[in-house]
Parts: sequence; structure tokens; C-alpha cells
Amino acid sequence: MADIDRNTSEEKSDESNEDSLDKARNAVVCNPDSGALWLYFAKELTQAASAPGSDATNSETLLSAKEAADKALILLQDQILNACLITPRRKAVHNEKLVEYSEKSVVSAIPSSSLVSDAMSLASWLHSMEDEDQSRADAALLQESLMLDPLNEVA
Repeated sequence: MADIDRNTSEEKSDESNEDSLDKARNAVVCNPDSGALWLYFAKELTQAASAPGSDATNSETLLSAKEAADKALILLQDQILNACLITPRRKAVHNEKLVEYSEKSVVSAIPSSSLVSDAMSLASWLHSMEDEDQSRADAALLQESLMLDPLNEVA
């Protein structure tokens, strides 16, 4: 009886993982330029790869997770580097002339440091799983990740 309950709970867990993976995949398909969604997808793929199953499927899933984490990192870094200043314009009439002015400047959406830190540490961790020798670049990426968010659990 205990074996049946254990098998049933494992099947529900597998269905839940597949459902969340499908949701993450659909979110990326609907919004392919979102670094946050690619990171979510990479995390779901990593969880799917760590689930018990065939080694061939897990290695393919892990490779996909690595690619998704790299894509997330590239998109998030691009959002940071290419942030633009948005200046709202107001119009007023002064001495019978139309004058444009701005009350305050706003910067376009910049991802949070914890989100970028998660992407950096996940990418570094997935790269280190592939290579036994962690490269200097991966170690530096992990250090940068910790500087951005010292409370990052993945790093």
C-alpha cells in the first residue's frame, strides 16, 4: 500500500513538473525577448533534468537549460546596457510660444540585481557541470553574481 502511495505521489510530482515546464516554455514562446522568462524556463529545465529518468534525456535537458540560462543572461545584460532615458514631454504656452518641458526623467525598465545575479550564477553553475575544471570566466561570473546579490542561494 505504501508503494502505491509513493508511486502516486511521484506521478503527481512528474505531472506538476511537466505542467510548469510547459507553462515556462509557452511564456518564452509568447515573449521571446524577456530575459526574466528565459531565466524561469532555464530553472524549470534544470529541475526537469535533475528529476529521475533516462540519462540521455537528462543530458539533453541539461544542455537546453544551459542554452536558456545563457540566453537569459544575454538578454538581461542587454537590458542593463541599453537602458534608455525616457523624458516625458509636456507642452505649455509661454509668451504666446509653445514650449516643451519635462518635469522628471524616467529610465526604461532595468532588471533587478537579484534577477541578473540568478541568471549569472545559474549559467556559471550549468557550465561548471559540463566541465570538471571550472574556467576563470565562470569563476569570475560567479563572483560578479555574488557581488550583485550576496544572498543569492544558487551562487
